[in-house]
Amino acid sequence: MASGSGLYSVRFDQPVYFVQPGQTSVPVGILIDPAPVSGLFSYGVTLKFDSAMASVPDSSAVKVVPPLNFDGVRGAGANIQLAAGSASVKGSVDTSLPAGTAYSGSLIGVFEIKNQAPAGSSYFLELSLNRTLGPSDSSSP
Repeated sequence: MASGSGLYSVRFDQPVYFVQPGQTSVPVGILIDPAPVSGLFSYGVTLKFDSAMASVPDSSAVKVVPPLNFDGVRGAGANIQLAAGSASVKGSVDTSLPAGTAYSGSLIGVFEIKNQAPAGSSYFLELSLNRTLGPSDSSSP
């Protein structure tokens, strides 16, 4: 998934995920590539999947890197929204830090997907921007 600026993309940390026998959850990492030179101040992503094959059971299954686990003026903890077939997260760096403090890494976070698919099945994962303020929301990657 490319950003609106075309200078970077938000993508999965692997091209394909395999579920091993007995494995009930699959960690799916989300990266910004390349990491912005000036750092990342805020982000918003939505993971979509077939709800018959997988789920994100609760907000603890969405693990945001600590420097981005903040929700603007609301404070600590990124905004996590779960629905059948999707999980979204939107957050920022701590706004009480000195101006210009940004996150310089590539990993945004990890969704722990609960696999519900029968053995031998496959399904697609999709990423999109999570723009909760509409098309003019520029706080997402």
